[in-house]
Amino acid sequence: MRRQIHLTEHFLERWAQRVCGEPPTPGLILNLIGGAVVLQKSARTQDNDGCPYITLSLYWVTEADLVIKLDETEWPPRAVTVLTPELSAERRSRHRRKKL
Repeated sequence: MRRQIHLTEHFLERWAQRVCGEPPTPGLILNLIGGAVVLQKSARTQDNDGCPYITLSLYWVTEADLVIKLDETEWPPRAVTVLTPELSAERRSRHRRKKL
């Protein structure tokens, strides 16, 4: 079976902002997640009120120091967003400013 992945427009925009300007290929993303640490797998579930929602898979790519979020509940899987340490630092900085 051939591996496939769809890179959403949101994912490509966040990659350009947070990782580098060059858009990644589906093959690159598949290679990155192939060697990544799986932090969480996608699941269809529901909250306490019975409302359905999807949890995203989280892949920690240690050599690139980033987390890729995927929706793997449908075929082909969809890359939804990418997180970097700089993003976390920005959020902490904004949170500190709000407290002051």
